[in-house]
Amino acid sequence: MSWEKIDYEVLAAPAASISISVPTPYDFYRITAYIVNDAGSAEVVSVRFNADSGANYSRQRVSANDTFIAGARATGATEIQVIGLGSVEVSKTGAFSAIVAKPAAGVKAQIVGQSGYDATAVASPLLELFGGEWNNTADEVTAVAVVATTNFDTGSSFLLEGLSLS
Repeated sequence: MSWEKIDYEVLAAPAASISISVPTPYDFYRITAYIVNDAGSAEVVSVRFNADSGANYSRQRVSANDTFIAGARATGATEIQVIGLGSVEVSKTGAFSAIVAKPAAGVKAQIVGQSGYDATAVASPLLELFGGEWNNTADEVTAVAVVATTNFDTGSSFLLEGLSLS
């Protein structure tokens, strides 16, 4: 068993999101992204599954910057924020990696990951650990979207991998 590359994208032009279709359901997914922010405004970055933007997500995070530690929880959200306490500063970069477990329809998707980024309004770099759920128990994952509040800049890169246990 090993991780299989589903898709790897490097943006040639700015975009507000990237969506990667999943041709075959996997038991686990790994999302890795390098975020380049544009010069427009700070970016909060989120993940959605199957184009679902309903209030079907929850998230818990712990963040650290300088000597300050904070935590927060969100339920009934429309996405899982993977970069969210601060936001990626204008014209700066960030990265995140997350594991998603959804071994079958009938169970919630669970996500756990970490991010680090040049943040606005706090000491950089800001580090976050996060966990979350996609409450849809009816469907397998057929698409993964990484969404910015405005735009990812040219050079942002996104890797989606899958792991099947059968």
